[in-house]
Order: sequence, then structure tokens, then C-alpha cells
Amino acid sequence: MPEHIPPMKRVRVRGGRHVHAVVLDADGIARTACGSRRLRAVDRKQPASEPITCPNCRKVA
Repeated sequence: MPEHIPPMKRVRVRGGRHVHAVVLDADGIARTACGSRRLRAVDRKQPASEPITCPNCRKVA
């Protein structure tokens, strides 16, 4: 599975429980803004209008 995914504004993690803000790190790897996990190809893109539900991401987004 490739490490690099195109930048996304928001992503819903597998299971659909949380929506995270997304940032690109210094290496160009997409990660959740709160640093809780590296994104995977199975994570689904969400519109930027959807509320961020991760309390840690909310501070950084």
C-alpha cells in the first residue's frame, strides 16, 4: 500500500466513528492533524463542511 495519499481536508476513519482534520507532514505524508494515526487508503474522504468530531483535531484544524 503506498504511503502517500493526496491531501484531504477531512477523513473519516475506518468504522465511521471519528472525523479528523488532515495535514501533510514534512515528508508529504498525509496524517491526521492530531497525530493519532497515519491515513490508510481505506479511509473515506469527507466534505470539508462536515464537523470534525475528534476533540484533539479540533484544536489544530
